[in-house]
Amino acid sequence: MPQITVGTDSISYYLKKSVRAKRLRITVSLQGVTVTIPQHLEERHAVAFIEEKKYWVHNKFMALKVKSKQNISQSKTKAPTKELKLKAQTTIAARVDFYARKLGVEYNRVLIKDQKTRWGSCSNKKNLNFSWRLIMAPSEVLEYVVVHEICHLVYMNHSRDFWQLVAKLFPDYQQQRKWLRDYGQTLK
Repeated sequence: MPQITVGTDSISYYLKKSVRAKRLRITVSLQGVTVTIPQHLEERHAVAFIEEKKYWVHNKFMALKVKSKQNISQSKTKAPTKELKLKAQTTIAARVDFYARKLGVEYNRVLIKDQKTRWGSCSNKKNLNFSWRLIMAPSEVLEYVVVHEICHLVYMNHSRDFWQLVAKLFPDYQQQRKWLRDYGQTLK
């Protein structure tokens, strides 16, 4: 089965010819990804089409997975489990440490909170705060938020210099920001 690859994630897709289809169409569900091909087009057009749309497919697929996980966890309990918070603490602290060393900056503490309006923040005391909900996001999104907050240890603003530093550490950060805008609400 053919696959698209985004970062470390690979997603299989199925090509389906259709007499009634008038245009190429991608359908994304938890069961998989289907590319519907009109009878008059060759499969190579569908392969090129899904390759062009692979980031959209990846984001949509990951959002569905997150929403599914969230629905499962919400059916069990409304509050985050200790296990999720501990996983968030361990994962985020490790990434903070990695990027702080890479950038040569120091921080005070890493705190995992039940923030509902922010994914992360950096205080004047160099405390880094993160929402435990990030652990349910795709790993690249979590990574971006960590990089964003680490860069605030150098620039406590959102200036051009700040964004250049973010881009230096995490070149495709804009795609992750877009994911948070488009699908972040599924984590809340």
